[in-house]
Amino acid sequence: MNIGIFGATGLVGKEFLKLLDENHLNIKFNKLRLFASESSIGKKINFRNSNLIIENYNDKVYSELDVLILCTSSNVSKIIINSAKNYDCLIIDNSSAFRFDKDVPLVVPEINGHLIKNNNIIANPNCCTALLTLVLYPLHLKYKINKVIVSTYQSASGAGQKGLDELVLNATESYPIFGRQYLYNVFSHNSEIDLHTRYNDEELKIILETKKILNSDIKISATCVRVPTIRAHAESIHIEFQNETKLNDIRNILNNQSGVIIEDDIENNEFPEPIKVENKFEVMVGRIRHDLSDDSKKSINLFLCGDQLLKGAALNAYQILNLGT
Repeated sequence: MNIGIFGATGLVGKEFLKLLDENHLNIKFNKLRLFASESSIGKKINFRNSNLIIENYNDKVYSELDVLILCTSSNVSKIIINSAKNYDCLIIDNSSAFRFDKDVPLVVPEINGHLIKNNNIIANPNCCTALLTLVLYPLHLKYKINKVIVSTYQSASGAGQKGLDELVLNATESYPIFGRQYLYNVFSHNSEIDLHTRYNDEELKIILETKKILNSDIKISATCVRVPTIRAHAESIHIEFQNETKLNDIRNILNNQSGVIIEDDIENNEFPEPIKVENKFEVMVGRIRHDLSDDSKKSINLFLCGDQLLKGAALNAYQILNLGT
């Protein structure tokens, strides 16, 4: 098959290219082509000891590709998909453009990978949603979840290269991406706020996407915050179940979930940290404990960390590609 990566020079595009290069899942392909904005056309990217040239794209290229990996903004994704959907190619979209379209599967492969077959457009979920649902899913199967309250601690990489630069370079005169000092600071997620619900876009994505992926109308509330970490998100999660839970069962369930590892060493105070999961495929879970305010033991709290650019984006798309081809 011939694969095209659109937005190949961005953070997620580069990460996907690295996954193809390392090829952990042994995905076979014939030709790889890279596309990006006009400012990047003609640039060379090294891939397996050869140079790939960044191309401009037009409708002609869709007939020459079997798979399109979209690492672009929602607006650009909509333009590409509206043209490419008339061709016989698999489209994996990392943007939010079609996540809530009832005819487009929103996929975390460990949960609902079966939806990939017979669909030409697959949506990749929000980074926090991917990490969250991977942990909620096996617990929901066993105990049935009534309600989830999640607070996120989101890294700079989620805002792209410019957001990452704003943190790393610690700009002092202007803050074009976040509008405030990032280093030594935490603040409400920088996405647009809905004036009616008072929730921002990131929070609403988590709420709506989680329901769609789990195929459940569980109650869920989210508060999203930016913290000065590089590329890994963290989430504090309160879960209320229908029935009494046993912590050993919770741990065993998560231990057996593909893509999840436990870091819950109480004696040595070793728990998930963003720096521990950078460049790692797995979501790390710890601080697993009952909610002391709930005597019924139907509620637990836990903490997770995962690499935003991997399971939160490129790795999930790479896994979708593996199942879809």
